[in-house]
Amino acid sequence: MKQFKLVLHQAVLSIIGEKSKIFYFYHDWTSEKENKLHKGNCKHCDYGMGRLGDEIRGESGVWIGPFDTAALADIYILENNLNPHPRCLACSP
Repeated sequence: MKQFKLVLHQAVLSIIGEKSKIFYFYHDWTSEKENKLHKGNCKHCDYGMGRLGDEIRGESGVWIGPFDTAALADIYILENNLNPHPRCLACSP
C-alpha cells in the first residue's frame, strides 16, 4: 500500500508540477479543529497526499483540491457548509 501511495504522489506532482501557489483544504470529520487550508507545498499537505504515514486514507478526513486560489477554496468551504477554519500555521496560506 505504501508503494501505491508513493506512485500516486509522483503522478500528482507530474500533473500539477511544482506549483507552490495551489491550495488544498483538509476536511476532518472527526476533529473540526483539524479542518485547515494549506498551500500545496506545505509539509502537512504535500499536494493533497498528507504525510504518507500508515493511516488509512479517508478514515478520518480527506484532502479537497487543488484550488488555484485561497479565495476559491474559501468559496467552496462556505458553499458546502463546512465549518470555518484556521489557516495552517506551518505554511500560512
